[in-house]
Amino acid sequence: MTKKRKYSEYREKLLEMRHGRIDKKYLLELVMDYKFKRKLDPGFPMPSELAEVVLIIIDKMLGSNSWRKYSDDWKEEFRGRAIEHVLKYAHNFNPEKCKNDPYSYFAMIIGNAFIQSWRKCKTYTETNVIINYDLMYQNNEWSDSQDMRPDTDSITPDLNRLDWGHF
Repeated sequence: MTKKRKYSEYREKLLEMRHGRIDKKYLLELVMDYKFKRKLDPGFPMPSELAEVVLIIIDKMLGSNSWRKYSDDWKEEFRGRAIEHVLKYAHNFNPEKCKNDPYSYFAMIIGNAFIQSWRKCKTYTETNVIINYDLMYQNNEWSDSQDMRPDTDSITPDLNRLDWGHF
């Protein structure tokens, strides 16, 4: 007989959220508790329970159709940027503005972080491709010797001195 492992109520709730829907009431309790403690002490860190729920939301969003096609390196960049943004802006949650739905608030923060990270990576990749393209053609064998390079002055004609009668 194998013993069934008993988890704490907290762990069971996390497993349930990882494989199903996010419990918005539980998330609201965690966020409001964090906001209250943060109000008393502005340097109060995010509780681990809230951080784990946020990581579940991030992983679920990375698994969506919009972000699934990216490589693991890009996803790691997206995840890091999202964690950074959530830590920075989680205490700004306002239940009146968000209709007591912290999930939509965190999803907005995480989605914006993904987009910012995507733009940064896209710009870096495009710049890197241009630089590598230039380096590839600068390192050819024929470009190493100065006398093999074409004389650009002789190639670029002066249009005023051309004899147009032959055309």
